[in-house]
Formats: sequence, C-alpha cells, structure tokens
Amino acid sequence: MFSRFHILNFLLPSAINKKLCVRLLLWAMRRGKSLKCLLAGCHLYQHSACIYQEIPNSASAIFQASRISLIHYPESPLKSYDKFNPLRHVCPRASRGGVLHRLNKESLIATSRIHQRSFGSTTKNIQRNPSFSMINSDDISYFRDILDDNTVIQDEDRLSSANIDWMRKYEGSSKLLLLPKDTDEVSKILRYCNSRRLAVVPQGGNTGLVGGSVPVYDEVIVNVGLMNKIISLDKVSGILKCEAGCILENLDSFLANECYLMPIDLGAKGSCQIGGNVSTNAGGLHFVRYGSLHGNVLGLEVVLADGTVLDMLGSLRKDNTGYDLKHLFIGSEGTLGIITKVSILTPARLSSTNLAFLACEDYSSCQELLLKAKRGLGEVLSAFEFLDTNSMDLVLDKLEGVRNPFPSSLHKFYVLIETTGTDDSYDRAKLETFLVNSMEGGLISDGVIAQDINQASSFWRIREGIPEALMKLSRSTSMKDLVGRSSAKVFSQIEPFVYECDSILLCLQAQSMA
Repeated sequence: MFSRFHILNFLLPSAINKKLCVRLLLWAMRRGKSLKCLLAGCHLYQHSACIYQEIPNSASAIFQASRISLIHYPESPLKSYDKFNPLRHVCPRASRGGVLHRLNKESLIATSRIHQRSFGSTTKNIQRNPSFSMINSDDISYFRDILDDNTVIQDEDRLSSANIDWMRKYEGSSKLLLLPKDTDEVSKILRYCNSRRLAVVPQGGNTGLVGGSVPVYDEVIVNVGLMNKIISLDKVSGILKCEAGCILENLDSFLANECYLMPIDLGAKGSCQIGGNVSTNAGGLHFVRYGSLHGNVLGLEVVLADGTVLDMLGSLRKDNTGYDLKHLFIGSEGTLGIITKVSILTPARLSSTNLAFLACEDYSSCQELLLKAKRGLGEVLSAFEFLDTNSMDLVLDKLEGVRNPFPSSLHKFYVLIETTGTDDSYDRAKLETFLVNSMEGGLISDGVIAQDINQASSFWRIREGIPEALMKLSRSTSMKDLVGRSSAKVFSQIEPFVYECDSILLCLQAQSMA
C-alpha cells in the first residue's frame, strides 16, 4: 500500500495536482522528511533554477511545487486582437495571463519545458509595438481644436504624476495628457487615435496597486477626472447615475444625505473614481455584504476604441431585452473601451454599526471564525477582514498615528468584524454574544469592540493603511513582482498560498545576497 511519501514521488514529476503537491509537502515537512529525499528522483528537482543548495530551508520545497502549472501563457496571447484595438496595446500589465491553454499530456510530463513568463516592468523586457504611431504637432493641434486648452496637458510636472503608478513601481513616458469633459470629447479622442494608430491608456484616480492605469511607453493618457457630474438618484429604488470621474467618497457623501450608501468601500475612496472601480471590478471592505460590482452595476455608457458610443445605461435590475453586454466591461480594465457613465444600485444606509478588532493565533481559526460569523451574525454581518502580524508590524512602522489595539501582546493574525443593522442594542448584543462564544471556543485569543466612531476609524486605519505602508516600504526596499507565479486564491486556499509566496521571497532574497 502506497504511503503519502510514495505518492509524492509520482505527483511531482507529472504535475497532476498542484494543490495536492503543496499539501503533501507540508505534511512531509511537518513529519521531518528530508527535503533532499523528498525531491530525489523527481524530474522537477533535476531542472529547478533555485533548489536545495541555495536555500537549505523546507520552504524551498513549496517553491518548487509552485513552479508546476497546468496552464501556460503564450508569448503573444492576443496578437491578432492588437491589430484592430489600440486600447489593447496600452497596458499589457492590465491583461496578465491573456488566453489560458491546457497543456497536453506530453507537456505535463516534461515540466522543464513549460514556458515560464513573469509579468511587470522588473521581470520582463517588453518592446514598443512599432505599428503604433508617434505623436506629432498635428496631433496636438487637433486635440486643442476639440478640447479646451487647459485640458491638453504637456507640462512635465503635471505629466509626472500621471506617468507613475501609486505604488511608485511602474513609470511611463507619455508626453500628452487629455482631460475630456464629456462623452462626446472621449469619442472624438478615440476616433482620432484609432485613425492615426495612436496608443491610448485610460486613467481615473490612478490609485491602482498593479500599474494598470499608467503608460508602458508614450501612450496618450485619457483621464476622465473632469467627468464628475452626478446625473440623477431615484430616491425610491436607490439607483444612482453618474459620470465615470466621480470620486467614490464624494458619491458616498452625496448618498448619505438621502440615507443611501455606495456598495463598495475602499481605502482609496478619497481619490479613486467610480469608472476605475467598475473597470477593475473593485470589491472593497463590504464585499461580504453587498457582493461585487457585477451584481450592483445596472448599466454603463462606454466609448469603444473606434469612438463608437455604447449606451447601456439602463436602470432596471431585471432587463431581458437583449444581451447584457455591460458585464464584458466590468473588470476589463479599460482594454475594451472607456467607461464614461455608470448606473449603480445603492443599498440603504442603516443606523447601527458596530466594529470589533480581534486576535487569532492561527489561520484555521480565522477560517472557522468567518464560517461562524456568516451563520451566527447572519444578516447584520457587513465586513470581515483579516491581516497577519507582518502587515500589522509594517503599518505600525511606516504610518504615523497608528496604534496596535493589543499593545501588550503579539498575535499571528488579526480580524475585523463589522455589523450593520437598524437596532443598535440588538445588533451589539448579538455581536457580543458571538464574540463570547468564539472566545470560549478558542477561536479568539483577544478582542475589543469600538466604543465610538473615532475608535472605529482607528481600527479601519490599520487595515486600509497596508497598501500605503507597502508603498512607503517600496521606496527603500526592492519589491518583488510575484504576479504570474501564483494565481488568485479563495479564502480556504490562502494558507498554502502564503507559504508559497514566502518561499519565493526567501529564494529571491538568497539570490540577491549571493
């Protein structure tokens, strides 16, 4: 009868089941199996670029398992599409992965021949598409004819902020920033760029963390920030219509006067724009309550690459009068067109909000806590966010005015649970009962409930401040781009994913020190 150790030697060379490989490696390491013994005889071991000798650490085994992939990325996955859509050229980082293909049997066996592709300016050399034109003085004259002079930007100081992403990791070299004020101007810009073969990159608040809204080379930047009008609000249904350049926090403040709220809440709400939120299918802190924008956006107005305007700005939650094309543009990151208007369903703003900041000692407790929160808190659960001790330490070190709610003790994981309802005493009692039961069950080691809005804001500051702390860290520390090495994970799969990322970082650190 085969043991798990015997099965491991068959699975690693054939790459049949990546997740099982990772779990088996974890199982083996916890039982003291030798790393070299585990990988001996494996095809992967013979062809690995980074292996036992460089990192005498059990984590490197997981790194090796992570290199086995059931999909590969063609060098030019959308090459034919590039020929007729200038928007595709603008941001290859926004289309990571492209078209995915299943490997055949031979490819599964010959793991060393899998094409490994890394994404990002730090790991892949890319070249400007020669089929796209360069901007000349005639182009500038045309844009000045159709736009106001103060919306055709060539000043280097103003261009510098538009050329670099929020994380200060990716930087383009665009010489032209356009600020259209309405849909017609966007249409004219794209129609002209299409006829002239000028590459375009759409941009909103430029708050993304992956460089998707900045130029790769010298593309024309089309920023919709001046398209910031609120068109209408149906006070009965809560359906809001607005332009794509509206800032998320401004929309939420407007809705607060009418007892509604935006279904998404982001740390960058003070500068991110609704058009960018929709283009990236942003989830936000209240995803567990209100879901994704695919379920909340009712309609869109979009300008295609050739200047065609698609009016899909409906206001019906159930509309069977044709194909629901808007979902193609939600999450497309501007590669199919520029969103100019949005129709979105806004939920009612409830009067009672409670927030708890909790400490857990292991990841499985966080998982179990989420499951019990969904069942125990039910309809009042509005947010469930967690962070690890590394994130906490980074925020405390890089951000001013942030304090650990548990200064006298250290914990491996932290969880924020928010409830929202209509009866404050009932909601608070329900949350307290849930927390007591969770603490008695060993899921929580410590916890505190916010006593006022200021304390609640300080709790959220910790969670929302992680990207800002990472940005400040990146100014002094080389940040490694792991995109392309690992795919997105659901909550139940994050633990092996974290081990995987840690092992990759350990390997890269060892290489840099060599």
